[in-house]
Formats: sequence, C-alpha cells, structure tokens
Amino acid sequence: MDALFNWGVSLGSLERHEEAIEKFQKTIELDPQSADAYFYWGVSLGSLGSHEEAIEKYRKVIEMNANDPGAYNNLGWSLRKLGLQQEALEKYQKAVKLASQDANILGDSGWQYYLLNDYEQSIECSRIALAIKPDEIWIQCNLALVFLHRGRLDEAGQEYKKAIELTTKSNDTLEFERNAMGDLEDALEQNPKLPGGN
Repeated sequence: MDALFNWGVSLGSLERHEEAIEKFQKTIELDPQSADAYFYWGVSLGSLGSHEEAIEKYRKVIEMNANDPGAYNNLGWSLRKLGLQQEALEKYQKAVKLASQDANILGDSGWQYYLLNDYEQSIECSRIALAIKPDEIWIQCNLALVFLHRGRLDEAGQEYKKAIELTTKSNDTLEFERNAMGDLEDALEQNPKLPGGN
C-alpha cells in the first residue's frame, strides 16, 4: 500500500495527475482511512482544475484530522480558484493558526489578503514568511507587488532587487520572470497610473 501511495506521489510530481489519481484511489480502496492519499488526490485534482472535487478530498482529510494545516491551505487554494475569496481566506487563516511558522502557508495567506485588497495584512504575512524562509522568490515578488499597489515604489523596487539577487544565486531566472512580469502586468492593469501604465 505504501508503495502504491508513493507511486502516486511520484506520478503527481511528474504532472501525470490522471495516473496519480488512479494510485490514490487504489490506496484508499486498501485503506479507506489514508488521509495522505485523500490529500494528494486533492492536489492532483486541483492541478487538473477539478477544484470542486479537490475540495471534497481536502474536507475528507479535515474530517480525519481537524488539525492538518496543509489540508486547510490547499482547501483555501481551491476555494480561491472557484472565486470564493472570503471562504478561502478563512481556510488560510485556519492553516496559519495551525502552522504559524510555515513560510509557504504564510505566503499563500499573504496572497489571499492581496486579492481581497487588504494590503497591510498581505505585507505582514509576506514579511513574516520571508523572515522564516528568506529565499522564497515568489513571496518576495508578491510583497513587491503589494508595495506597487500601495504606491510605495521605492520599497517595491527594493523587494524586486532582492528577488533578482535570489534569482542570481539560485540560477532560476524563469521563476523570477514568471512572478515579476505577472506581478507587473497585474499592477498596471489594476492601476494604470503607475509608472509604465497607459
């Protein structure tokens, strides 16, 4: 059973989600109480855009373990993808409460606050996340984007500079380009008065 589950996780990490789901289904047939299989089944469903089904799997994990921060975090992600922003925030807040030192959960929570235009909370979550894990380029870019929206251009520039430095150290220019360029396009779309806007 462990081998079947691990096979599913490996397939998921290779973006072979349909095959991964088959392995998680078989794992659950053998062990209906496998919270991990339900969790990763949800991850694969979410990666395929089947967020309603993913939500069912994360809720099943939470039924089995009400203190699973990853399940709350991923539940928030799927709710966000369905446009249920306030409900998503509640799940992110629960995840942060359960795992207040998890940089990725804090980063996701910061992004959710950004989407709800609560920029100060977004800044706070991002700063805490970066204090824990200072090499997260995506969180650095998210923080810079919030500063852009607040009109704090010098601070935005400083944060993007840090992200560029991290990119240089990690040789992951694609991640920076994906995050920074997406951030800038979003900022200019929402606030054309920013430098570079129409």
